[in-house]
Amino acid sequence: MNRQEMRNSFDKNIARDVLFEVKEVLDKCGVEFFLIGGTLLGAVRDKDFPQYDFDIDIGVKQETLIEKMPELEKEFLSRGFQVSKFSTPYPFDRFMKVSKNRVTTDITDFKLVNDEYIHIFKFNRGCFVFPREMFDNLGEINFLGKTFKIPTPVEKVLEHNFTVSWTVEDKDWNWETSPCLKWGYSNMRSQYFVNPLHVSSARDYQGRMTPDKPENAKIARQFGFDFWDGERKYGYGGYKDDGRWYQVAEKMIKVYGLTPESKVLDIGCGKGYLGKWINKLGGGEVWGCDISDYALEKCVIPNKFKFEAGKDNLNDNYDLIISITTLHNLLLPNLKQAIQQINEHSKQAYICVESYRNERELYNLQCWALTCEQFLRPEEWQFLFDEWGYKGDYEYIFFE
Repeated sequence: MNRQEMRNSFDKNIARDVLFEVKEVLDKCGVEFFLIGGTLLGAVRDKDFPQYDFDIDIGVKQETLIEKMPELEKEFLSRGFQVSKFSTPYPFDRFMKVSKNRVTTDITDFKLVNDEYIHIFKFNRGCFVFPREMFDNLGEINFLGKTFKIPTPVEKVLEHNFTVSWTVEDKDWNWETSPCLKWGYSNMRSQYFVNPLHVSSARDYQGRMTPDKPENAKIARQFGFDFWDGERKYGYGGYKDDGRWYQVAEKMIKVYGLTPESKVLDIGCGKGYLGKWINKLGGGEVWGCDISDYALEKCVIPNKFKFEAGKDNLNDNYDLIISITTLHNLLLPNLKQAIQQINEHSKQAYICVESYRNERELYNLQCWALTCEQFLRPEEWQFLFDEWGYKGDYEYIFFE
């Protein structure tokens, strides 16, 4: 449904029952939550849901929501809710929508960054940003006969969210005009370019963990024909340009503001399909480098050179340096050198590495990986980025 259809179908009596049941689930699972957005506005100003609202808005601190997500999903499903989870641009599920009787509740994550709580808006670099003190000392409000927690001081929160005119009903309110919405927020470094491609591929994890895997890994690490175009047990099983990198190139051009005058380097470019699309779509002059002679022979971009990341040094500077599923193949000292090289020679940077969040994903990664040297959790990657002064963007892929 579009927004107007949701407004037309929003029954306040049904919404009240849904809100109460959502509260039951969150309380049962031990999740501290608070009213936010239009629901908070209605609770304070109207003592009811706002006239032109179309959903229920609830906030949860991110570290709590991530931990409780599986338990919440199970409980909501058992009660007949439809559940959708979202991760972008984070590498983990971070907020959820639950729907019942044509009423949707957004259970939204708030992440503490320095002295601000933020929530990402529309999967991009826009963020709703609130001072930390608004969420550190939650207050309470009686809403529709039940007690709910709210950020405080609530009048300042609503002014921060809706402007000083929050006391006046506005049926044409648009979240993109919110005073607390910041675009290009500097603390947001996690991206979501590769994950849509990664999760679309089927993998038989157990099938790759065979007695001959050590020998297969040895062959894969030569990065020759077998790795790129040989049997699946050695690597890609045939690496072809099926157009999938078009969408990644298109998004990168937009996010990094690339123009035909930009200069881009892809470290670990392989056959150069991403670089080809960046160039075709007007993202500038693209250079590719790789350790693989076979990949460079097949590489479809003209500007290419052999390069062993973590050992060789870059000579030129670039508007953007990218490296996708390459750096986790390096030993730790070489990884440090590679990241520092990227920092020194780029105005902007993006790297994508393999990672895991739990024991199942670690097992799957260990089964699947042939060339990986660094089996690290996201917080371990983040520690290394901070230790080595990496200022660029990053993305993690997981093996679920």
